[in-house]
Amino acid sequence: MIKQKTPPFSITPEQRRELLALFELASRGMLEITANKEILARALIISFDPLFLDADIKHSNHSAAAALHLDGKRLSVNEAFLHMEAVIVPNRFRDFNNSLIENLLTPFLEQNSIHTLIILSQGSDKAFSFARFAGKNRSSALPDNTNAVTTAKPTYPIAPRLLNAALSGPEFLECSQPNQTLFKLDSPWPVRDNRAIRTLTESKQLDSLQDLGAAISVSGSSGGHLPNETTYRALRLKEQLNSRVNIFHIQLPHLSGEEEKAPAVITQLEEIIKRLVTPADS
Repeated sequence: MIKQKTPPFSITPEQRRELLALFELASRGMLEITANKEILARALIISFDPLFLDADIKHSNHSAAAALHLDGKRLSVNEAFLHMEAVIVPNRFRDFNNSLIENLLTPFLEQNSIHTLIILSQGSDKAFSFARFAGKNRSSALPDNTNAVTTAKPTYPIAPRLLNAALSGPEFLECSQPNQTLFKLDSPWPVRDNRAIRTLTESKQLDSLQDLGAAISVSGSSGGHLPNETTYRALRLKEQLNSRVNIFHIQLPHLSGEEEKAPAVITQLEEIIKRLVTPADS
């Protein structure tokens, strides 16, 4: 509507762009992340627009639906509560190139004003998966939601842009160490520690970043598209700002044809999140 309609008043192209940018921020929840000193902890959840709507308007993203369900919710944790807020980011390469993730997260990581950052994406198997390693490079040939593509592919990974330069940093970064009791939550879906990565020379289960040597990243534990890139940019920023915020990437069980199980996914996800902010010995 903002792009296409002619309003009954004068508006310049620049004003229309500013209005569209404001609408993007407001509609995606980026203007309503608040602080409260009485809260035990705050969790910020990032998820993503669904892809491939041109091919199928009914295509969905259960991880984004879960994030919207959790937005503004409070979970009881050890006689206090955890407050959750969610934002939905666009599947558009240009937004990431223009520092969308860095602009969004810098205030929270710099001030340690959230306890936990959770990147929530859609998995491909019947399990919750902690994607432990994020790769720097793009390697997926999939288009974004403007049908833009990059020259990246698994045999030719490329670094994303950060404004006018290629994104710099290590080939892989590791998420925070999760509470090990999480992996005992095996019902109704198992919870897995996904350490799979791919380099130009091999695919492997990575135990430590020190095992990489001079490997070139192709994909992290969540693949080579924008969810992986979101995690990498967040971890890179955490290191730069020396932040204490815990960062995790959780992939949800694949539910194609089993949408009626979505409430059970959210119930188990809530228990997982509660344990993420609970010390392992509590």
